[in-house]
Amino acid sequence: GRTRSADVIGRLAGGAVGMVALSASAASSNARDLRKEARVVGEACRSAGVPLVLGGAGAWPEKPPFGARFHALPPFYQHALELRQRRVLT
Repeated sequence: GRTRSADVIGRLAGGAVGMVALSASAASSNARDLRKEARVVGEACRSAGVPLVLGGAGAWPEKPPFGARFHALPPFYQHALELRQRRVLT
């Protein structure tokens, strides 16, 4: 199912969120909608000081305004390790 941006933002407002990860399947080919979602959720993550990652085969922006885009698990895993070393993740 699809998670609404407002639901993610609500969770961020509640605190105790270590990272937000959004995934979109190849069927999610509407780049404009995904760009908007990345922007809206990215702004909330930036305000909350929470990392954002975008993954899956969907049409996410390659360079989101906030956060990072991944196409495979190993680079995401390395990113998470780096965040943990910087104590952004616990």
